[in-house]
Amino acid sequence: PVFSLENLQVTRKISKDRIVEGKEVEVTLIVKNTSTSKRSEIIELLDNIPEKFNLLNGLEKFLFFLNPLETLKMSYSCKCDYVGIFQFNSLTLIHKDYLGVTNQSLSISGNRSEERRVGKECRSRWSPYH
Repeated sequence: PVFSLENLQVTRKISKDRIVEGKEVEVTLIVKNTSTSKRSEIIELLDNIPEKFNLLNGLEKFLFFLNPLETLKMSYSCKCDYVGIFQFNSLTLIHKDYLGVTNQSLSISGNRSEERRVGKECRSRWSPYH
């Protein structure tokens, strides 16, 4: 069978629903290969973090081999020094052949659940306005 990027299931998990300005947040990407082909695939995964976020640990770009029916977890951490509402946008998957001659790419759009508010830390409660 021919491999297709549609054989990949990608999930993004963000460690906090509400992010405090200047505090670290961890992002975990989970990729599952549902293909039953007999060979591993070369996959590149790019996470497009919001513009005002700064990467702290790890990378938002991953290159890896993925075997049939295998699941991989990758993570990085970032922070935002601005108050506002930010959207974690699309993920880009690129499948490469072993010689690096051909590529297929697929953009996976973020959904509303990947929108995050960044606010100031208050002693009494979290607020995006303090």
